[in-house]
Amino acid sequence: MGLPPGDLLRLLAARRLLADFLSACDVETICLGQAGSTAAVLLAAGTPGKRCALPGARMALSQPALHEPVEGRASDLAVPAEELAWVRTRLEELLVRHTGRTRAQVGADIERDRILTSQEALEYGLIDRIVPDRKATRPAPGER
Repeated sequence: MGLPPGDLLRLLAARRLLADFLSACDVETICLGQAGSTAAVLLAAGTPGKRCALPGARMALSQPALHEPVEGRASDLAVPAEELAWVRTRLEELLVRHTGRTRAQVGADIERDRILTSQEALEYGLIDRIVPDRKATRPAPGER
């Protein structure tokens, strides 16, 4: 994957699909260049031991944000605000589950964008190893 930040609701749907696959088979995730916010969570959701990044990759941890203007009365603004808070809670839960970090740590890290190098992502628990190239993640002939 090499994706900039994106729609967290789509991430949650993709994460549910990934969970179904993870229960049936191993899923390797690899960050080729950039994994922004939602993609970083998907990267971390891969099968433990098979979450990789190239040496020059970057992962971004950030809280969800609205990307369109919101207008209306105070009561109208409450709905997107509640939705955003709900999505942030789900994002924090996923990062806690897949990285082993505490909720307080994850909350602090996504409050302001935190950009991680591959080494920092390894130490954080987003990935399990840094690979020199994509070929390094492929199984040897006869292995699966």
